Amino acid sequence: MKDADLTARRGEREETMKEPDENRRSVQIRNISGLSRTAFAKKYNIPIRTVEDWDWGKREPLGWVMDLLERVVKMDFSAEGMDTGMYTPPSKTP
Repeated sequence: MKDADLTARRGEREETMKEPDENRRSVQIRNISGLSRTAFAKKYNIPIRTVEDWDWGKREPLGWVMDLLERVVKMDFSAEGMDTGMYTPPSKTP
């Protein structure tokens, strides 16, 4: 590999390690849950790379997708939603 290629790949890797923009709606919705990016992705069956791309502004989800996700997260993590068991994560069997 050429030095320029290695430098470009290093730059891509460093870019993926940036902190997410706290003003992004996806980050705000995830913060409602208090879950890490990985736990959030697993809970809602969203590929981790998709959640990362949303957080870092590489991809923008459709507005209605964010509306539905926000609604579900708020229901899941409100005191009422937790008391009624509106969402039960799938159990993993060995």
